[in-house]
Amino acid sequence: GWTNIFLPADLPKDKDGLWKAAEERAKADKVAEAKAIFELYEANFPDDPRAPQALVEVGKMLERTGDIDGAIRAYQSVYERHEKTPEAPAATFRIAELLIQKQNCERAKAIFKIVETTAAFKGTQQAIDAKNRGKTVMGECKK
Repeated sequence: GWTNIFLPADLPKDKDGLWKAAEERAKADKVAEAKAIFELYEANFPDDPRAPQALVEVGKMLERTGDIDGAIRAYQSVYERHEKTPEAPAATFRIAELLIQKQNCERAKAIFKIVETTAAFKGTQQAIDAKNRGKTVMGECKK
């Protein structure tokens, strides 16, 4: 499942330049390059406030291209590496929504429970919504 992407030699080394390069590639629909640059950004600047957003952008791009499993992995990385950030509740909630699309409702229900009960997510709209969605998710897969 690995893809080789050769990044330009003149890719900026500073975080603002790297972020801009990723956004430009994403806007130009160069998904593989944008994904690689966003991942490079997160790896090089994991404590930067935009680091979790870089992984969210990867997830969104993968969703648009139909790579649902890849998107789930990207959003899971937000949860695993940036659990206490504002992006984590929405990314984790999105995992459950994508699992419903895949008709994996048992797992989706478990993810909604994680969103509902994770201390770092307490009080977020996603935690509130997850409580309600967890109650109805099984009916959605039986359609």
